[in-house]
Amino acid sequence: MKAYFRARARPMTPFEESPADLPIGNRSLKDWQDDLLRRFGVEPVRGVTDIPQNEDRIVLDDDLWFTRRVLKSLLKKWKAAGRPASQFALPKSTFT
Repeated sequence: MKAYFRARARPMTPFEESPADLPIGNRSLKDWQDDLLRRFGVEPVRGVTDIPQNEDRIVLDDDLWFTRRVLKSLLKKWKAAGRPASQFALPKSTFT
């Protein structure tokens, strides 16, 4: 299975960088995301504009922080639902 990341349209203020490149601890958000996905056997894919529709996949926004517990729950629910795709992102709000 692959996880496709959609790039955030604008840099994060006040850093003027992509959220995926910003450090959390001593690693970028992108590194945290990729390592966690690989632990669950999911291949992270970045920089793709057309996401294939004919394969099992997860679609994530590149500015989304998620934990092992959240990812484990998402994958469990996705498998139980038997759907070919899932989108994992926060809805637009004042804070997103």
